[in-house]
Amino acid sequence: MTTLTGDFNPTSLPGLLRYLASSHSSGLLTLRGNAFEGLLGFQSGQPFFAQAGQVIGKPAVRACLRVPGGRFEMGDLPGGLTPNLIEPLEVLLAPAYGPSSIPQLVGAIPAQTELKLQQWRVVPLIDGTRRVADIAASLGTPPETVIEVLERLEDLGLLREAPRTGSNEPLSEEIIHLLTSAARQIMGPIGDVIVEECLEDLEASGTVSLGRLSELIERVTAEIPQEHRAAFGQKLRQSGLRSV
Repeated sequence: MTTLTGDFNPTSLPGLLRYLASSHSSGLLTLRGNAFEGLLGFQSGQPFFAQAGQVIGKPAVRACLRVPGGRFEMGDLPGGLTPNLIEPLEVLLAPAYGPSSIPQLVGAIPAQTELKLQQWRVVPLIDGTRRVADIAASLGTPPETVIEVLERLEDLGLLREAPRTGSNEPLSEEIIHLLTSAARQIMGPIGDVIVEECLEDLEASGTVSLGRLSELIERVTAEIPQEHRAAFGQKLRQSGLRSV
C-alpha cells in the first residue's frame, strides 16, 4: 500500500531521500518521469537497492538524480530484492564525476547511442587512465562538457569510474564510508568505533594511504568476532573493497 506520494525534481529529490533516511523509513520508492522509471529500496533508512532500467546500484541512483522531474510513490518493500548498495546516502548524493575522476568504459558504445558530434569526440579518450580534466584539455572543452557525456554513458550502464591504483594516494572519504558502513551492518554502531580506532592506530604510524588499505581492513577484521568475519568479508566484496 502506498504511504507517500508527490512530485519531485532534481532540487527536491535529495531532500526527499534525506527525509526517508532520517525517519528510518523502510519501503520501495518508485520514481516516474516521461519514459523513466527508477526504484530505490530503503531498509530502516539505509538505501540498499537501486534500479533504473537495466542499470543497477550506484549508477542507478545517479540516473534517478538526473531525471528532470516527475511523480514519486513510497510503498511497501517487496520481497526478493537483491541488495546492490552499501554506500551511505551522502556518498550516493555526491557529484558523480569531477575533474580528477578517471572514467572507464565497461562495454562497446552502440552506434545508435544518441550523442552529439562533439560528444562522440570524448568517447575515444575514455581509456581508464585519463582524468576528466585531461580529456577536457585534449579537446579544448570545459570539464562540464565531458561530464555530461560521462553521465549519459553511465545511464546506459556503459561507464564506471576506474579504481585508483596510486599507493601513496590518501584514502578517500568514500572508501572510509564504505568500510564503516560494512562494519556497521555487521556490528551495529560499534562498527563505527572499530573503524575509527583502527584509523587512529594507523595514523599514529604515518599517513593512511591507499597502499595501506589492506592493513586497515586486516585491523578492522581482527576486531570483529570470528563468527561474523565471513559476513563482513561478503559486505566488503559487495562494496568493491578487497577483503584480506
